[in-house]
Amino acid sequence: TDQSEHTVNPGDSFTLTCKGSAPLSWSHPQNFGANTASRISIEVPGNGTTTGEYSSVLTLRNMTSSDTGRLRCYYSDTLPSDVEDSYNAASVYVFVKDPSKLFVMMRQSVLQTQKYRPITVKCLVTDPEANVTLWTNTPEKQIVVDGSEITYDKTVGFTLYSPTPRNNGPHMCKATVGNKTVESQPFFLFVFGVAQKPYPKVTTNSPLVTAGEKFRLKCEVRGALDGLMFFNWSLPGADVIGGRIIQNDSKEEENSG
Repeated sequence: TDQSEHTVNPGDSFTLTCKGSAPLSWSHPQNFGANTASRISIEVPGNGTTTGEYSSVLTLRNMTSSDTGRLRCYYSDTLPSDVEDSYNAASVYVFVKDPSKLFVMMRQSVLQTQKYRPITVKCLVTDPEANVTLWTNTPEKQIVVDGSEITYDKTVGFTLYSPTPRNNGPHMCKATVGNKTVESQPFFLFVFGVAQKPYPKVTTNSPLVTAGEKFRLKCEVRGALDGLMFFNWSLPGADVIGGRIIQNDSKEEENSG
């Protein structure tokens, strides 16, 4: 199964076949409609014992607008954190085109994030042709999608890459198809965190080392004491040297007065 998009109508049935080299499982959107279990069937025609190929057939009957979303097939032994990795899984995004229900129900009415940490607003629609916009409510004003600070993907929603407290407040989305415009349920965006944008500084104990010597890197970030800092390192050959890496995190209070 290749990653792709499909559009169906309410009441339709939809069938997916997935093949791989190990046992397979399926995941579906959290917003799936009512009585999902009674409308889904999974067949496993081959168990791989003779051919080395495993297959699984998923059929979803009597689809509704709430079934809009990504259906994903993945290897059964995949860790939950790795299910969305394209190496371990394949997926298909399905739009259930329902003119009477243009927006997929949002599961959260309050969205929270730390300052400058990206956040996604899942204003998802059932019609792939809909023009979707993001608005503040007080006052009502459209937020411009510039392609860098704010982007929109019809299968993901709006992503704000560097939100600040200026983004705090009530919001909504609007979707337009033809001459019809529909508003989403309102939601509140709350951004909290450090007083200034953190800038990391990396220093080392020596710019040149020889094989067998210890090499030390130090990453420092200045910020408010009540702010959250998340450190991640990217190193060449990390899969080979993993057991020889030691990471220590600490916080020091600096008196600026």
